[in-house]
Amino acid sequence: MHDWQYFFNHDRSNLNQSTYRIFEPEWKAEILHWFSRKDVDKKQKEDFIQALIGFDDSCGDFYRYRAYFLAAEALSQFPECSLGDAIVEQLLK
Repeated sequence: MHDWQYFFNHDRSNLNQSTYRIFEPEWKAEILHWFSRKDVDKKQKEDFIQALIGFDDSCGDFYRYRAYFLAAEALSQFPECSLGDAIVEQLLK
């Protein structure tokens, strides 16, 4: 699987049918492994990180923060991420 959107499976028109694998504990290891894979294009990884840090939950930011922390953790598997410094700086604030 090369398409990061698989981890979202999001349908804005029907939120009850949406699943966010990014928030399911059993998917965390798989997501982090995905970031370490050499056969996944860097652009795909960058796009996934961007989607995580830009996640809008419309729920008081609870899920937004969880997505952001997952992006930060993904940096351990994808240290060449162009957004790495900005993510770490934001976490320190």
